[in-house]
Amino acid sequence: MATALHFVERGFSIAGQNAAETDIEASEANDALDILNDMMAEWELAGANLGFAPVKDLADEVRIPRGAYKAVKYNFAVLLGAEFEIDVSPVVIAIANKSRSRMMSIYKRPLQVSYPGTLPQGSGNECGVLDNDIFYDKVEKENF
Repeated sequence: MATALHFVERGFSIAGQNAAETDIEASEANDALDILNDMMAEWELAGANLGFAPVKDLADEVRIPRGAYKAVKYNFAVLLGAEFEIDVSPVVIAIANKSRSRMMSIYKRPLQVSYPGTLPQGSGNECGVLDNDIFYDKVEKENF
C-alpha cells in the first residue's frame, strides 16, 4: 500500500513541481492532505467504490485498489496545481480526465434497482414454486 506521502510527492511532481528535490513544508502537506481527502470524498459521493478512508498524516496508508492509483495521482496533481498556482500541462489534464473516467467505469457502484410487485413472474420477479397460478403476485387473485 502506498502512503499519503507517496501521493503528495507524485502529485506535486506530475503537476510540475519536483517534490523529490525540495522538501514539502508542513502547511503545504496539510493543504495537500485536505485536497486529497476532499477529492476522494467527492468521488465516493459520485459513486466510486474505492473504500477510501480519510488520511490525517503523510505516513498514513491510502487504502484504495491499485487500479485507481493513476487516476488519483493525475487528478490530485491537477487540483494541487490549482491550489498552489502551478501551471499544469494540458497533457496531464487530459490524462487525469481519461484515467478518472476509466476508473469510475470500473469502480462505480451499480445502481440499486427494485422491481414493482406487479411485474409478471419470470420477468425479473421471483417465482417460488412452479404451480403458482397468480400471474401478478401483488394483485388479488379474485381480479382474474
